[in-house]
Amino acid sequence: MAGPVRIDDQVMGTEPTLLYVIGAAKAGTSWLYQYFRYHGDCHFRSIKELHFFDRAQSDRAEEDVEDLAARQVMLQERLARAVPQDRVRIETEIADLAALRAVLVSEGDQTAAYLDYLRNGSEGRKLIGDITPAYALLPVEELQRMAGLCPDTRFIYIMRDPVERLWSHVRMKIARRNPGEAFKPRAARHLMWRVLRGQQQAISARGDYRAAIEKLKAAIDPRRVLLVFTEEMFTPSGIRKICAFLGIGYVAPEIDRPVHKGVELAMRPGQRAMAREFLAPQYDYVEQLFGRLPKAWQSEPAEV
Repeated sequence: MAGPVRIDDQVMGTEPTLLYVIGAAKAGTSWLYQYFRYHGDCHFRSIKELHFFDRAQSDRAEEDVEDLAARQVMLQERLARAVPQDRVRIETEIADLAALRAVLVSEGDQTAAYLDYLRNGSEGRKLIGDITPAYALLPVEELQRMAGLCPDTRFIYIMRDPVERLWSHVRMKIARRNPGEAFKPRAARHLMWRVLRGQQQAISARGDYRAAIEKLKAAIDPRRVLLVFTEEMFTPSGIRKICAFLGIGYVAPEIDRPVHKGVELAMRPGQRAMAREFLAPQYDYVEQLFGRLPKAWQSEPAEV
């Protein structure tokens, strides 16, 4: 897999292509989800991250089902206060949560129920999908199983400048610890130090491009995998490449539309230098794989 690859032209069947976007976390997957969500050739449910495959391998299955039920209750409460223009969206989310919960508690073939969930409402569309960055942590065998569920299955993996991705991930973690409260810059910088000292491997693993790509290389036909740089995805040419890979029509993207933008906070210079050293193997791997690094990875980024 020498770099971003293109699928040879092929005759598409009547069944839509199944797409998995498996990461990386904080690399633009939410923005891409919103692009697909409102693309006329695509059918994506109103829940972005389904966690079907990683949930099946965890010991949190019952807790996750309870979490879905709690989200339904929260949305029902929000629906009661919603203005008319928001009601359809909220009702759709409630229905999708209920349908996903039914998949997870099904006593029959849950994989078949999962596929039915993705396909429901997709009549006439070319693409369905599941955008769950945590799937990048799955073993090769599970990625192979995912690839075999439909006749035409594709994978996209997105890479952002490693330092910027990590810092964004850390800020997100702190923001989610105390929702509704003021963001704590000191806590974010403390957590960053812990990551850089190797004490938060669960966070650093979400940006391990080498591990994710090597598993994809071992599991999936390379013609069915597209590797994308975040900094190049937010361009008309980047979206054209994605649309061509998936066999869907090009629709001009809203390049400047923010999705899940993190809290702005400058990284301390010493911390940035340590992060660059900590993540040097990721930069080296990407440069070796592609023969280059994106221009944005080579210049000093804005402190946001």
